Amino acid sequence: MISLDVVGLGPGDPELITMRGYNKLKEADIIFYPKTSLNFALNILKKLDIDLNKTEAMEFPIGSSELKKLCMDYALRIQKVANSGKKTVYAVEGDPMFYSTFIDIMPFIDIEYKIIPGISSVNGMSASLRFPLATKHEDLIVIPAVNDYNYMKNKIMNSSSAVIIKPLIAKDIILYADSLVNPEVFRESSAQKIIKTASLNLDEITSTIKDYYSEGLDITRLHSGDPSIYGAINDEIQFFNDNGMEYEIVPGISSVFAAVAKMGIELTSPGTTQTVILTRVPRRTEHFENEDLSVLAAHKTSIAIFLSASNTKNVTEKLLKAGFSPDDRAIIAYRVTWPDEKIIETTVKELEHSVFENKINRQALILVGGNISSYSKKKSYLYNPEFTHLLRKSLKED
Repeated sequence: MISLDVVGLGPGDPELITMRGYNKLKEADIIFYPKTSLNFALNILKKLDIDLNKTEAMEFPIGSSELKKLCMDYALRIQKVANSGKKTVYAVEGDPMFYSTFIDIMPFIDIEYKIIPGISSVNGMSASLRFPLATKHEDLIVIPAVNDYNYMKNKIMNSSSAVIIKPLIAKDIILYADSLVNPEVFRESSAQKIIKTASLNLDEITSTIKDYYSEGLDITRLHSGDPSIYGAINDEIQFFNDNGMEYEIVPGISSVFAAVAKMGIELTSPGTTQTVILTRVPRRTEHFENEDLSVLAAHKTSIAIFLSASNTKNVTEKLLKAGFSPDDRAIIAYRVTWPDEKIIETTVKELEHSVFENKINRQALILVGGNISSYSKKKSYLYNPEFTHLLRKSLKED
């Protein structure tokens, strides 16, 4: 007697589930499903108007030894419920026999079960794109996405068509600076393990990355802003190079560019400045005399001062020493692009008071000088009708 039905929920659209699968879900006394960060299976069950009170989630964290024990425990749990006489369903997104969590549990299932197939994401993609996966005598190969480039290249080169699948069990790892990065950034990610790094030192971070890398997993090390600006990535890059690890650095938008975009200010402006300085006023970190703010600020260019919100008294003193007026305009940009962002217009002499008044001591950028302190109405030569360049002649020449 069959006491367990394994139902494929399809790729996401609730209307793509089979009638048999839908009926089994409606008749079930209990439905087990795999829990992921995006809860694919649960979301499909919700759309199908299944009673969620009869559902039970099963998590599949990464780690082979832990996963095997969990699957054995899950199999025992499923069997115990099914043997009690309850109509039991294990529901998975896609098809149960195609990169599903049921495949991990299946070796430990010791009761009769029936598999009700579902439409996989591969078929769903092919239909949506109207792209045939294989025709006539062509062969099709489906391979998992792995870090072994030569393996994947060999498989792809020896087939007519190839589908590269990232299993829905999602072997992705995200390490992020939780003190600086908004978790909304990766809310839509399918990552199964998300690690906060604010409390970790460099050795702990890099060893964690190496452990997961050696398992062939995809890893994202998420920095705030752009990694190249106060991102402390040099040590990580050196570690990756020393250990022969392949990596890619994806640029981001720095808070300085997000801030001036929000304010509608150009950092380089004709008649004011053609130079931008990015700096900080250190307290405990390394200090270079030739990079002191009192030296740099004397140029009166546009200046973005990072990591100095708790040191504004010192910032003001150095700006005044460099020749700034106490009443020169200054901008404090706090947590730009976050829901609680603040753009505070103040003056050089009022910087300390402004951060105190707004209860700011971190995650703020100070902007002074250049087009921020003094606005010029002088027009750019780039689009000046009387200016000739490679792609346009001056009207005077016509």
